Amino acid sequence: MITLTERLETMISSKHDISSENEMAMAVCQAIDSSRYNFGLEPIHILGSDTESSSELLPMEYLLRPSGTDGHNLDLAEGLSALRNLGLSSMFDMAVIPRAIEQALSYGDAGLPVSVNIAPESMNDSLFLTELGIYLSHLKEKISNPSDIVFEVPFAGQTTNEAKEWLLQVQEMGFRIAIDNFGKYEPIEISSISRVKPAFVKIDGGLINQAMNGLIGAPSKLRQVVEGIRHSSPKTRIIAPWVASVEQAQRLYQVYHIDAVQGRELPKDRAYFSSQWAFMAYGQKANSDDLN
Repeated sequence: MITLTERLETMISSKHDISSENEMAMAVCQAIDSSRYNFGLEPIHILGSDTESSSELLPMEYLLRPSGTDGHNLDLAEGLSALRNLGLSSMFDMAVIPRAIEQALSYGDAGLPVSVNIAPESMNDSLFLTELGIYLSHLKEKISNPSDIVFEVPFAGQTTNEAKEWLLQVQEMGFRIAIDNFGKYEPIEISSISRVKPAFVKIDGGLINQAMNGLIGAPSKLRQVVEGIRHSSPKTRIIAPWVASVEQAQRLYQVYHIDAVQGRELPKDRAYFSSQWAFMAYGQKANSDDLN
């Protein structure tokens, strides 16, 4: 079976393009082929005070972290950009996605549920959709709960009918879908949310950041996006990324009715986040009682 490195070497050789970006892409592919990588785990924290919500465990997003021969992390963003320009995103995804899922399954309950990313270019690749679909049909027979696997798919402004049908088929198998970057592109794909009815929608991080910083127009746009999702798919959980503090999470919950949050600066330990959230809610209730 041809490796990522061999496929990339062929592409670069045919184009005679030895740029720094392509060199980074080569280093990333070599890291995957040589198993020099791990996955950074970023939890999604549920918000709310009712027993059912607070006890629900949302997916842990697995983020690829390839390393060079010296052990230092590689610039994945630069490498992925080069792979995208060479039309190799889907090949890369097909190599990485099963590895992320297999690592999560190896942790047992501690690694589940898991969320893995699919590149927008891959969603427009019929061969990729077919290959991943075959992989998932086999995976479904091996695991007890397919809903523990969540595929995070970015909306890039125009989702094809083929991609939407594929998402529906994946959900019929029992796996779950999360839509990423929602609200970033115009027109906002509310009709796609209505058709797919994903388990989760992650609102564009830039919009969350702008609303939190009070940028003119951003708070009302965020409210419009949230209301559109609620109307089109009432059971869908709405996630806010790029959240920097429990205080921001509380504002998003109280003002915009966001269901869950995610952010690099938030605690990695779910129990610790829950304790901070509960402490804040208790403090707010105590202050309210003092006023009565």
